[in-house]
Amino acid sequence: MNPYKVLRITEDSTEKEIKKSYRILVKKYHPDINPNAKKEILLNIIEAYELLKNNDWEFNITKSKKVDLESLYKDFLRKNPAYAYYFDLEVIKSLAVWDNMRNRP
Repeated sequence: MNPYKVLRITEDSTEKEIKKSYRILVKKYHPDINPNAKKEILLNIIEAYELLKNNDWEFNITKSKKVDLESLYKDFLRKNPAYAYYFDLEVIKSLAVWDNMRNRP
C-alpha cells in the first residue's frame, strides 16, 4: 500500500497537507456522514495516515515493495556457489517474516 496514493497527496507533501487530506477523506468516507461508503476505504485511509504519522511524516516506498526472496537467493548462489553450504532458503524466509512482523509501525 502506498500511503501517498491512498491519501491522494504527493510524496513531498508537508505535515499540514497530509493532515488536511486525511481530514477531508475521513469526512467523505465516514459511515455516519456517508452510509454508502465502504468500510475498507476508511480503514485504508486511517492506516495510511498512521503509517505516515509513525514514520515522522515520511514513508520510504522502496522499503514497502515486496521482495522475491527465492530469486534473490538463487541469484546470490549463482554468483557465489561456495556459500550454498551456509545458507538455507527456508531459514532466510522465516527470518524475513519475523523481521517484517517485528518492524511494523
